[in-house]
Amino acid sequence: MSRKNKHSKLEYFQRNAAGEYIYTGAHMTYVSEGKSRKRLLTELWGTGIGGGICLLAGGFLPIESFRGCFYVLLPYIVALVAAFSCLWTISELTGGGEPMRQYVHDATVLKLPGRAMIAAVAAVLCILGQAIYCILHSGGTVGVLLAFFLLEGAGAAAMVLLFRCIRGANWQLEK
Repeated sequence: MSRKNKHSKLEYFQRNAAGEYIYTGAHMTYVSEGKSRKRLLTELWGTGIGGGICLLAGGFLPIESFRGCFYVLLPYIVALVAAFSCLWTISELTGGGEPMRQYVHDATVLKLPGRAMIAAVAAVLCILGQAIYCILHSGGTVGVLLAFFLLEGAGAAAMVLLFRCIRGANWQLEK
């Protein structure tokens, strides 16, 4: 992280005559038509938690490829970390309030779509890796594999829905 990005929040604050720091930056307001901010946050939390649980639950299944097959395990870990990063970002967005300070908007609304897509793509790569593993090593228990594919697919789909939900939200600079 560069030094400029590390202290970027500080440029929004200035010291007043009493010596206190006050926020002098812009505010962002949620302005989407047809959907309230509360409904947006409910959808974000629902898809984020649902996707995270599906991705996490797939890791609890007794999958043979999780014992050292990097092309299954690595995308799974990336998907899981990205999904929980999405949840962290949603919590910051929720705590940002309305109107939201611009640095909070930049750290949440602008970063969440990328994190959701990373989680979705990594989950799909995990599914593909598991399919390759099944072809090369003659699979495993059909029921367990089917459950794994369904859980990881549902997690990827939830992350895509999260991406679409946040990309469809409109924010306006308040003056």
